Amino acid sequence: GYLDFNGTNNYVAIRDLNYNTTGALPALTVEAWGRTSYVGGGYNGNWAIVDFDRSDFFNFYVRVDNGRVGFSTYSGGTHDMTGNQVVNDGQWHHLAVVYDGTDKIIYVDGQEDARVLNPHGGSALGRNRTRFGFLGDGSEASSFDGSRNNIYFEGQLTEVRLWEAARTELEIADHRTLRLDGNEYGLI
Repeated sequence: GYLDFNGTNNYVAIRDLNYNTTGALPALTVEAWGRTSYVGGGYNGNWAIVDFDRSDFFNFYVRVDNGRVGFSTYSGGTHDMTGNQVVNDGQWHHLAVVYDGTDKIIYVDGQEDARVLNPHGGSALGRNRTRFGFLGDGSEASSFDGSRNNIYFEGQLTEVRLWEAARTELEIADHRTLRLDGNEYGLI
């Protein structure tokens, strides 16, 4: 099964996870199977796959101005990154973003799509502000199911995984179709 987001008013609030300190995330991997064909508007018109506030922690999304994966992170400033492969083609794609403590990497269908070298000077992600996350909408939430930006995702998502660890290209490629048992290192 999958979650079907209508782009109008549905989302998922993440209950048992929030970030609230500067440097809360020394490493991060977020992955999901996604399908969207949404086109048009500014880069942020289809937020988000997973968002813990672009300007406080991170945001993982598909840009609607060019159909590529977007990955925004905060550490002393916001860094926006865009992949190369168009993924808003109505087909299922395995999408993943990684911050390994130095570099930011985007993977599409198990292969590296884009990389930015050391955009945050090796610093961990996050600032001293509480943020809860969402699937299918942008977060401004300082409490569970709190404030959102009401820019809803249109498409389908399944197998959303959040890791407080950097997954390698081999791990992403090999494990994207495996069922997890929930005890994997760094899996939230």
